[in-house]
Amino acid sequence: MSCIPLDIVEEEPTDALKKVIIQGLIQHSVETTGYDGDLTSFAFTLRNNGEFCGAIVSKALWGALHIRHLFISPDCRGQGMGRTLMEKAFERGKELHCHFAYVETLSFQALGFYQKLGFDLEFTRPGYDKGVSFHYLRKELT
Repeated sequence: MSCIPLDIVEEEPTDALKKVIIQGLIQHSVETTGYDGDLTSFAFTLRNNGEFCGAIVSKALWGALHIRHLFISPDCRGQGMGRTLMEKAFERGKELHCHFAYVETLSFQALGFYQKLGFDLEFTRPGYDKGVSFHYLRKELT
């Protein structure tokens, strides 16, 4: 079968499409390195009497913990909930044998918060719209 594209079609990134891509990447990883990257996703939520207060979504891969999303509802901020969720993610990362955690945050978001948790700024990528920069941070877990 030829792999030359006959049609390029814009599609929604459905779960089925993402699954095909991830499975292909994992197969390539195994063929190349003998290791599948140990992809494990997880999330923790905080609720108060059933009401959503916040959540963290993380992924362990290649021995690292990627903090993908952290959100605390505006009326729940400033009460240590973000720290609580981060600590829970660190615990799970250690259980999954992650050596370090990493996170990206926009310049108007939570750089100071992550630094207070022990993250070190690795680099900043400027040039996004509205004068925004992306900060990339890392924290050792071992």
